[in-house]
Amino acid sequence: MNGRIATLTFLSALLLLNIFCLREVSTAKSLDGQWLCVQGSGAPAEFGDYYSSSDGGNTYYSFFIEVPPGTPVLDIDIFDPDVGLGGTAEESLNRDRQRGGSWDTSTKFTLYDPSGTEVISVIGDSTGPVGSDGVWWDFYQVSNPTSGIWELRVDSSSAVTNGNDINFFGLRATGLNLFFYRASVGTNPSLSRKYDLYLYVHKGCQFTLREWDWDADASGSQGFIRVTSPSGRFSTEYDDSDLSTNAAWVSHTVSGWTYDRESDDYGLWHLEINITYYSTGGNYGVVEAYDYNGDPIKIYLPSDGGGPPSKPVISKDYIIISGPDPPQAGVTSTLEVRVRVANPTSLTLNSVVVVDYVSSDVTWENVLSTTQGTATYDPVSRRIDWNVGSLASISSAEMSYRVSVTPTSNDQQLSVNLPPGLQGTKATYISPVTGLSETIGPICNLKTSPLADKQLYLRSGYVLETSEGSSLLSEGIPNGASSSWVQAPSFASDLSVNGNIEVLLYIVPHPSSFFFVWYYPDVRVSLTYNGSPAYSDTIYDIKVEGWYAFTISGITNIPRGDSITLTVEVLPDGFLWWRPWIEVYYNSKTYNSRLEISTSSFIRVEWVKTYDLSNVIRTSFSPGETVIVRANATDPFGSGDIVEAWITIFFPNGTRAVDSQVMSVETTDPNTPSLYKIFRYDYSLPANAPTGDYLIVVTAKETNGVIHSSSTTISVIVGGVEFKPDQSFSAAAGSNVTYNVYIVNTGASDDVFDIQEIANQAVGVDIWLDTDWLGGGDVHIAYDANGDGIWEVIYIDSNANGEPDVSVASGASATLIVTLILPPSATGSVQVTLTATSSSSPAQDSVLISTTISNSLPWPSNWFQLGSDPIHDVSPAPVDDKALYATYNDTHVFFRLAEASQPDPALYLYEVYLDTRSGGLVIGGIGYDYKLSSDGSLYVWSGTSWVSFSTTYVQVSGTSIVLWARISDIQVEYQDVYILARTYQGSILKDEKGPYMISRTLISEMPLFLVPFAAILLLIYITRKRQSS
Repeated sequence: MNGRIATLTFLSALLLLNIFCLREVSTAKSLDGQWLCVQGSGAPAEFGDYYSSSDGGNTYYSFFIEVPPGTPVLDIDIFDPDVGLGGTAEESLNRDRQRGGSWDTSTKFTLYDPSGTEVISVIGDSTGPVGSDGVWWDFYQVSNPTSGIWELRVDSSSAVTNGNDINFFGLRATGLNLFFYRASVGTNPSLSRKYDLYLYVHKGCQFTLREWDWDADASGSQGFIRVTSPSGRFSTEYDDSDLSTNAAWVSHTVSGWTYDRESDDYGLWHLEINITYYSTGGNYGVVEAYDYNGDPIKIYLPSDGGGPPSKPVISKDYIIISGPDPPQAGVTSTLEVRVRVANPTSLTLNSVVVVDYVSSDVTWENVLSTTQGTATYDPVSRRIDWNVGSLASISSAEMSYRVSVTPTSNDQQLSVNLPPGLQGTKATYISPVTGLSETIGPICNLKTSPLADKQLYLRSGYVLETSEGSSLLSEGIPNGASSSWVQAPSFASDLSVNGNIEVLLYIVPHPSSFFFVWYYPDVRVSLTYNGSPAYSDTIYDIKVEGWYAFTISGITNIPRGDSITLTVEVLPDGFLWWRPWIEVYYNSKTYNSRLEISTSSFIRVEWVKTYDLSNVIRTSFSPGETVIVRANATDPFGSGDIVEAWITIFFPNGTRAVDSQVMSVETTDPNTPSLYKIFRYDYSLPANAPTGDYLIVVTAKETNGVIHSSSTTISVIVGGVEFKPDQSFSAAAGSNVTYNVYIVNTGASDDVFDIQEIANQAVGVDIWLDTDWLGGGDVHIAYDANGDGIWEVIYIDSNANGEPDVSVASGASATLIVTLILPPSATGSVQVTLTATSSSSPAQDSVLISTTISNSLPWPSNWFQLGSDPIHDVSPAPVDDKALYATYNDTHVFFRLAEASQPDPALYLYEVYLDTRSGGLVIGGIGYDYKLSSDGSLYVWSGTSWVSFSTTYVQVSGTSIVLWARISDIQVEYQDVYILARTYQGSILKDEKGPYMISRTLISEMPLFLVPFAAILLLIYITRKRQSS
């Protein structure tokens, strides 16, 4: 049977209350008066206790106590464990109840430790335990108990008693959680009882409540059962019309509490039970619950404060950060999906792993981040594995990823991830109580919402508006007459109509008869807009009161400035005064006569822009600054149809800096018709705001609930400088090694950056400004002979403060060539830290250069730079070529590709192309003859394909990868020589550097075809050419 559904609306920020309830574990107990009960097996099941009765389950009830490691004392108390020790007065106190004139029933309380070994057993009956009547009785207490799940069995089955009395009792476990899967509840005659319990719902899209023998077929009210979600957004109640009748089980499916874009109301649901007596006696029943898979759900006793305990939960939701919302046919919308796992308990969860599967309905956008741990995506299985690690007490972690959808029709609903089952979203962890693996989830999958029709409602004043009325009006239309309603305001932009327009009218017909001939009204509905023909539909012989749907076809587009006019006409019919007529009910939520327009023209967030306090558009800010966010929302039905807009701002790690905060209306389009509203929100960056890219999403809503989102990003930087990337390589002691690093001015104005340096051991540090691709020569900046941070020579100090510096324009970068002069005494890892400090602000950033000393390297140490790339324009970092170097010895030629992070030849391909003779594979107008590849082969171009004919040697060293080949394998003819570097991710070209050219005119002492390849390399630095991808 269906329960009454009450759905409460909260700001989406309140949804997190479910995820992160900050409660410590406290005493689980039966609240005063909320006593559970058990009946003797001699009472038939129709008396209310199915499981104790000999003609029912004839078994015991189990209650489970969670005992974590380190619990100092296990203290279990039972309230009133006896059965009738207080005599007949107990019944009026709503405790034990006698049946049959004598107390003949006993209850056995037996405790088992986590190994299943019996620890203690006590019988409650009319004689004892002594001193237990009507009080909390100390059942068992032990210091340093074994951790795990302890079981307390409460048994009045035929194995213990044949009596038929009722034993009411309470349970308490000091400082611990206590749960069960089923329990008997009830109340004695002329009384009622309320229970507050908590269902641990952590998976599925629905669950089932099952109750026995509520006697809803008896006279009077037997009470109700109500469940409320943790957030309070959802509540459903079952009363006499829904509950079980005598000696019957009834199941109630609880659904509708997950939503297309939110699956987050998991955790401890409030289970309220109110059971009352009826005229023939008390009332008793059984309650239990099952998840979507038919597994029993844990039901927890409340804490001593009356609230729920704390349990881990997993949840997920999404927002649309660009494109239509809901998605529209043929248009791509991008979704940001967030999966959260929360640990609101007082214990650490270890080995937390989350698994999620992305639906084939969506496209993976290759954006994946976590606030804790690491996550990977497998494009074949579409599986995401998130290794969270240990999740501390009272904490949560979040994973976010992006997918896009492009529906083929407006009514198409697409799955974002997979539904509950083997591939549903779930988390596993090692239970801090049992040490065993536990699972929460799989939870309900997320889906896109189909596009809704747009409504224009018949309103008072004979207008059509986008909002419903609140007071019923009736329009009488005589035979042969008509009434019209006109849209106000007119369309603020063109409206595309994707299908038919439905006109839904609640009509009360008033037929007429003349000499036994009945005349029923014929109703024609017509739609026009400025200058258009009439589009109409007619329904004949309307005989009964109710809703009628008129279908208007043929309208495809309504121009800006036009208005729809709806005309309802009763066609002439009847005889003399005997003519039928109608009434149209409208202007109320119940009788909301309206137009339903199938359209893709809805509200849109046209742009989101960020400003500083001077109202200058900026996308880069520093901690402590205020960011003004403005968004322009338009609606073809006019700015009055735009209800509100709200903003969500994400930190670089994916967590929310601002969560669904309402924006204020700053400007409304003053034109008629009015198209837009501009919304504003001021966000003050914290003084300790993390640096990186912040995602800003603005969502606007119109009257019928359709929303649209758009986004932008800002970069938060500390002081406006980045010094990158950290570099590492290997070199021999007593040699020189060169690195390229980059100072990027991310500030709003030109700046001068002082350079500081310190090393962990003696090393010469020589710094040059690389400018020769601009047509000049490299500029010497400074030299430190021993790495002690004191510059022996400073060549550039434009601000005259005694430190070398570099001038960098706003948004530009400077390339520094850093040569380390390694002494023969160098050992281990030589680490040099360079720091760039703004001379106009506190901006500062550092870069670390690490050199591993090795005297058995295959390459010599006379590396020279071919080209450089300060721009961070490639992802992932392992294939972002920052600089290309070359060197040689008597037998081999070497190429060093310095990446933004450590290269990974197992996942990526690194290649160097050489043009040394005529012919070759043409790339960019140059024919390349040889290719060194990190796959281990040296290739030659055959005229149609690359053919492996020798070996490319490969070695990764720090953030560089070195490729080398035998000089004897490479033929050089009489022409210029070009070099090109490329990196691939699979078959996708990720980065390209070059070409770098060598001019034959620079060698005059011998014919070039006799010049060894190594000698040509000596001259590259003269004519190198920089070209970034």
